[in-house]
Amino acid sequence: MLTQEQKNEIHRKNGKLVICFLCKYEAGSLISHVNKVHNITGREYVKKYNQPLFIVTAESRKKISETIKKWYTNPENYKSYKSKTRSIYQINFWIEKKGKTKDEAIKIVHDLQSARSKKQKTGPGSKPHSIGQNNPQSLTSLAKKHNVSLLEAKKFTVGYGRTKEKHPMYGKHHSEEAKLKISFSMKKLLEDPDKLKQFSQNFINGAKEVHAQYELFETIKTKYNDTLSEPQILVESNVYYPDILLTERKIIIEFFGDYWHANPIKYDSTHIFNRGNYNVTAAETWEHDKNRIKNLEKAGYTVIIFWEYDYNNNREKTLEKIYDEIDKKNM
Repeated sequence: MLTQEQKNEIHRKNGKLVICFLCKYEAGSLISHVNKVHNITGREYVKKYNQPLFIVTAESRKKISETIKKWYTNPENYKSYKSKTRSIYQINFWIEKKGKTKDEAIKIVHDLQSARSKKQKTGPGSKPHSIGQNNPQSLTSLAKKHNVSLLEAKKFTVGYGRTKEKHPMYGKHHSEEAKLKISFSMKKLLEDPDKLKQFSQNFINGAKEVHAQYELFETIKTKYNDTLSEPQILVESNVYYPDILLTERKIIIEFFGDYWHANPIKYDSTHIFNRGNYNVTAAETWEHDKNRIKNLEKAGYTVIIFWEYDYNNNREKTLEKIYDEIDKKNM
C-alpha cells in the first residue's frame, strides 16, 4: 500500500497535487481533509478561500464521464438511486415515508416551496428577482458593467458577431450522459399518470395563450410601428419580458392567460396550480403580478392588462379598449 508521501509524489508528477490554504497539507483531494480537520464543508472552503479541492485534468474528466455514462446505461442503477432518494419537497416523500394522503402531501409541499421561495426572494409571492446577476457573462451583468441597455449588452457577449466555426458553441452537443439523464427523466414522466396529465395540461394551456398573444401582437403591429414582442426591460437590476411594448409611447400591453395568471372569474384565491417545478396558489400569483406591474409603472411605463377570457369571448371589443387606452396616453 502506498504511503501519503508516495501518493503525493504521483499527484505532483501528474499535476494533480493540491495544497490546503489553511495548513499547507498536501493531497490529491482536500474534500475529506477540510471537513475533518477544519470542520467546514468543501463548498464553504471553495467559496471562502477561492481555492480548489482537487485538480480536474482532461484525462480525469474523461474517466469520470465514462464512469457516469456506464452507470447510467444500467436502468437498475438509476431505478435504485431514485427509489432511495426522497426530498421533503417531493409529494411522494410525504405519502410513502410519512403516510399522508395525496391532498395532504400536496398542501405540505406547497407550503414548504412557498416558504423557500420567499426566503430566497424568488418566485411567486416574493419580490421580482434579478436574472443572471451572479453570472458575469449574463446580459444583466454585462449591462451593469458597461452601463448600457440590455439590447446593447449583446455586443459584449462572447458569441456576438461570430458565426459557424468562429462561434464558441459551434459543433457542440449534449454529452451521452446528459442525453441519458434527459431520456430517463422523460421516461419517468411518462410512467406517472398524474405528472403526465399535468404536463399535458400546462403544455396545452401555454400553447393556447401563445397563439392568442401572437395573433394580438400581429394585429397591433399593423397599427403601431413601434411595437415589439417580449423585449427585455431592465428595472433596478430586475429583468422583465412584457408581452408587448410600444417603445416610443412607453406602453406595455400584458396578455394575461386565464390559467397562468389565475383569472379570478375562474379560480378562487386558494386554488393550487402545479407549475412543473413548484406549486403556487392563485393569491400568490396575483401578488406576484401586482408587484411586477408596480415596478414597471415606477420605471415610467403605462401598463395595459386584459384577459384571455375577454379576448376569446369578444375580440373586437377587447381591441377597441386597448386602442382607446393607447390613444389616451398620446393625448
